[in-house]
Amino acid sequence: IDGDILLYQASSAVEVEVDWGNDLWSLAADLREAQQTFVNMYEELMDALRADESLICLSSATNFRKTVNPYYKVHRKARRKPTCFKPLKAWVSSQFSSRTIADLEADDVMGIEATADPKSVMVTIDKDLHTIPGILDMVAKFK
Repeated sequence: IDGDILLYQASSAVEVEVDWGNDLWSLAADLREAQQTFVNMYEELMDALRADESLICLSSATNFRKTVNPYYKVHRKARRKPTCFKPLKAWVSSQFSSRTIADLEADDVMGIEATADPKSVMVTIDKDLHTIPGILDMVAKFK
């Protein structure tokens, strides 16, 4: 499962804008609520797939592509990650069967896992995975 997408969706879903008055605004997020949202999304996926087991693939904090091309995904720097994305990722890593490989993105990890086990199913909305031989399920529950 492309964990990055689930993390992004779950942590975005719980963000709340707070108006403190006098033109002062902030964003808040309840990590426990994000965790429960993640669990609900994960369970819906597992039910939709009728799956007994899973491996949540996560991106490394570093990326080899940025050493090859410093402009790789530079356009995304303008967009921030949701407020509790990082602590939610740490929690998912500790609570679920997950895999991160240094310098690789989640879809790279999925491709490696799918190549190692041709019976595995890659679950993502990332169209890049169409290039990997294997079974791809672009589950509607992700959208």
